[in-house]
Amino acid sequence: MPLKTHCSNGWAFEAVNNTPIMPSTKEDEWQKDLDIGILPEMLFDKNKLSFSHEATGITLDFTAFEGLKHCIRTDGDTENVTHAKYHDIWQKKHNKQPGDTELVTHDHKIRWTFQGKYMGTFYRQKGAEQVPIKPVECEKEIDYELLKDQTQPIVFSDNIILFEDELHDCGETKLSVRTRVMPTCWFVLLRQWLRVDEVEMYLWDVRFFHKFGTDEVIIELTERMQPLQKLADPGDAPPPRLDNPDELAAKMNLVNKESFCVPLN
Repeated sequence: MPLKTHCSNGWAFEAVNNTPIMPSTKEDEWQKDLDIGILPEMLFDKNKLSFSHEATGITLDFTAFEGLKHCIRTDGDTENVTHAKYHDIWQKKHNKQPGDTELVTHDHKIRWTFQGKYMGTFYRQKGAEQVPIKPVECEKEIDYELLKDQTQPIVFSDNIILFEDELHDCGETKLSVRTRVMPTCWFVLLRQWLRVDEVEMYLWDVRFFHKFGTDEVIIELTERMQPLQKLADPGDAPPPRLDNPDELAAKMNLVNKESFCVPLN
């Protein structure tokens, strides 16, 4: 199993990456544990990123299993569901009479786009028990100037895909996490990128930052959406590519921004 580790400034960093796609023999187990009927086409069950603060026992984990938990629709979930372009046509074709049962094309317990609101998993290790930690709202900001300092070497880095799916050839969804550790700080970007062809794009970014010597992890959440019909700028030549969220983020509407902290005590 490709494993990378690093320790510095009272933190232990661990990344597992480039593992094989989860075998079909494990699908039943995951579907039973999650109580869902479908899984992403490319699911990297062994890929993982983990940061542990040695003095407090606080750990931050990123895994595909926890990410999928946040795609499950809860009771009373009224959030709009993004449909494929030809959803209404398919619906009319299969519903012959008024009042017929709605066409079931996927497991309604989980969003067919695997769209979730995963923010990683913070917990404190107490013996064999993992005690969950909930980030608290705050007004502190990430020190982007420090992150831009190119004189600092990168001592640990990785870019890990947790799951990916082509949405029945109707687009793309991907949950990934990338990180870099420098002598003065560490940074993580957790990203879910969703594109439903000819409908819309969605970008869920959660950034985590810790400056060594401080007593907190700062978290910045941004949520962006954009109808694909309204994406292109008349001055764009050529039109923007639709597979690079780094380039597309600036063209998307910011619909939500929040800041959180996790105290290290």
